[in-house]
Amino acid sequence: MLRMGEIVVGLEWEGLYRELLGDGNQLLMEGAMDVCHRLSKTHRMFVITNGITYTQIKRLKQSGLYKFFEDIFDSQSIGYQKLKE
Repeated sequence: MLRMGEIVVGLEWEGLYRELLGDGNQLLMEGAMDVCHRLSKTHRMFVITNGITYTQIKRLKQSGLYKFFEDIFDSQSIGYQKLKE
């Protein structure tokens, strides 16, 4: 595809986007780490997301939150996208 004077390959662009998206892992809620730590001691915790498996796991690991969750359910690995209403 020709875009703004440059040839862009869609699949390569998507791969780069996903890689950069996976690097975004900042915690925006103050106290989020502490809440997850405390809740994980008394509750079973799971992640449910419509994101891509690799991207979501990478973000959770880099943020330090991954260890608090028992399992991750994402649309890619279960084979269903969320419904748009």
